[in-house]
Amino acid sequence: MKKLLCFLFAVSVLSGCGEDYDDSALTGRVDDLENRVSKLEELCKQMNTNISSLQALVNALQDNDYITGVTPITKDGETIGYTISFAKSAPITIYHGEDGKDGQDGKPGEDGNDGSTPIIGVKQDTDGVYYWTLNGDWLTDDSGNKIQAEGRDGTDGKPGEDGNDGQDGKPGEDGNDGQDGQDGKPGEDGKDGITPQLKIEDGDWYVSYNDGASWTQLGKATGDKGEPGEPGQAGGIFKDVEETDDSVIFTLNDDSTITIPKATASETLDIVFGNTDSINVLPDKTYEIEYTITGADENTLIEVVAQDLYKASVSPTDYRSGKIIVTTPSADLGASRVLVFVSKGTNTIMRILNFVESVILVSTNTVEIAAEGETVQVEVETNVTYSVEIPEADQTWLSIAETRAATHKETLTFTAQANPNTTYRYSTVNLKDDSGLIAQSILFAQKASGYKTVHVETAGTLENYISADEKEKLIGLKLTGKLNTFDYDFMRTMPALESVDLAQIDNTTIPASCFKSSTIKIVILPLNLEAIPDNAFKESSITSIEIPGTVLSIGASAFEGCSSLAGNLVLPEGLQTIGERAFYQCEALTGSLHIPNSVTSLGTYAFYECSGFTGSLTFGTGITTIPEYCFCNCSGFTGNLVIPDQVTTIEGCAFRDCTGFNGYLTIGSGIKQIGTDVFCRLDTYNRRWPLYFTKVYCKATTPPDVSTSSFGSYSAYSYLGVPFGCKDAYDKDPWTSRFTAIEEIEF
Repeated sequence: MKKLLCFLFAVSVLSGCGEDYDDSALTGRVDDLENRVSKLEELCKQMNTNISSLQALVNALQDNDYITGVTPITKDGETIGYTISFAKSAPITIYHGEDGKDGQDGKPGEDGNDGSTPIIGVKQDTDGVYYWTLNGDWLTDDSGNKIQAEGRDGTDGKPGEDGNDGQDGKPGEDGNDGQDGQDGKPGEDGKDGITPQLKIEDGDWYVSYNDGASWTQLGKATGDKGEPGEPGQAGGIFKDVEETDDSVIFTLNDDSTITIPKATASETLDIVFGNTDSINVLPDKTYEIEYTITGADENTLIEVVAQDLYKASVSPTDYRSGKIIVTTPSADLGASRVLVFVSKGTNTIMRILNFVESVILVSTNTVEIAAEGETVQVEVETNVTYSVEIPEADQTWLSIAETRAATHKETLTFTAQANPNTTYRYSTVNLKDDSGLIAQSILFAQKASGYKTVHVETAGTLENYISADEKEKLIGLKLTGKLNTFDYDFMRTMPALESVDLAQIDNTTIPASCFKSSTIKIVILPLNLEAIPDNAFKESSITSIEIPGTVLSIGASAFEGCSSLAGNLVLPEGLQTIGERAFYQCEALTGSLHIPNSVTSLGTYAFYECSGFTGSLTFGTGITTIPEYCFCNCSGFTGNLVIPDQVTTIEGCAFRDCTGFNGYLTIGSGIKQIGTDVFCRLDTYNRRWPLYFTKVYCKATTPPDVSTSSFGSYSAYSYLGVPFGCKDAYDKDPWTSRFTAIEEIEF
């Protein structure tokens, strides 16, 4: 047996004032009186809560309910009460108080009356019904009737009696039986138990047992003047709570007890969430809250109800666990809650998930750092716990102080090392809330040696900001403001210029051929750029490129012949078109290539002879045609190649000489036509051999139109898998001549 708490509601309520008193102590006594009144008011609130909780205990006893848990309530690190959870009923709260302190000595004078705290309780009478008591006596209404602490159903009316037999008829005919009497009316529902309420007004205790319609004075809540006060009385309701292996025993102040059994493992129904505190949220975001249900079975149901434009749904893993998925509104975000209902048979419990708006405000979203390095500060105002995430690649030159303020307003101190490069460098630092979502981002931009920053107020006037000496010697430019074709033409006349930073210019476009044949090696594109135009970097010396996420199109020959363009090529999600010859002969590009779902148009020769790719080639779902020579001579791609189901046409030589593929080839179900020399390689005699795929699968139920050289014309692939029931359709030339074996399989 473990003791959960042993507590008394008590208040030191005696005070007095004799004829002689020390005037210098008056202020302290007034302060003490105000303090005691404040404590009495708090006691009154807690007592009313306990009265309601006591009635709930009586009802739980009457309804054969079970206790499923006793959870401490803490405030400032101390336990101030407990939450009692039930298998059937809603949880209740019991607050405990402190032992009453001795009353202070009053000055000599008249004896004053002690203040008192009413003791509310319940007691079972001889009729088996629980009634309310006040200071040990029955609490009665104006008519002297005891006040029930529990509600009971009325009894059903008695069945009607049978009617009397009919009188005998005339001789020869039997009389008819009389009709049955009507059933008695059902008994009326019993009245609900009444919950007394307490209040303190003008220094006196009052009680109401008609929901506050009228109040009866009980006595003083604060003492009058008098002699030394007696020790504070023990007031309140609960004297002791004990938890045994199979029950919880509540002892009242009059030493009567209420015992509620604890639920066994098979009876307990409860749900526990991964987030126990209020959940901080941002607008238009989705959050996942894990849950675990105890006492569940295959028939247990969980439902959620959202409010205030929040959306909520349940994604169960099994009947015991899963996730509650909550999406916040995009506007007018405020505090809200999601109600969670768990039902098992006739037993239903409800729990609440509380949500509050996350606030993380930063004094600036852009910080410029000197080339030689410096320490900078960013002011943050927040109501949540958050983390500062510096990209791993940038932690070599950008760091944050280990210590931060523990208040809601704090300063983040960042230190940047000197920039040894000839170009600006950037880092985007994210502030994440405790759910891992990005609440704010700060862009750090560090200057570089040999750089000049120019704000071009009027497009076409860049040359006015650059001296003749700078024109010959500058190796880097960071530009802001507005630019046009004349400004780009001027940059092409600067012989030492190696890098240009356009990230923060106002333009959303750049001119066609703006860096064509330029010796500039690094160009940082505008952050809001919408299109990379035709010939933008054709045959230039550019060495790397990062395409902003705002770009919708890449024009024809935009990077054609950029033989020094190296590294991974990341095409942003949102890109829609890639023009013909866009990356023609960009042979230094490496890694994998993914065509995003958003891309709906690929140009001919778009990636022709990009032989440096060393990873996989994957496609999104947006394209329907792979044009001729699109990936011809991309000999470095490896692994499998999957043509999406949306693709209907693969034009001639699209994958010719892609000799690095060494896995399987899967052609989607929507294919209608495959052109000449698509999946083959040429030797020095122009003979068309199969590529090195281990197996080929075609998901189309109707064979696509193919030429005699679509899969090569010299030798054959070893295996073709086709859908069930389709082998006969494929069992003819050129399929039978290009594949040694054709089998039906399930896709």
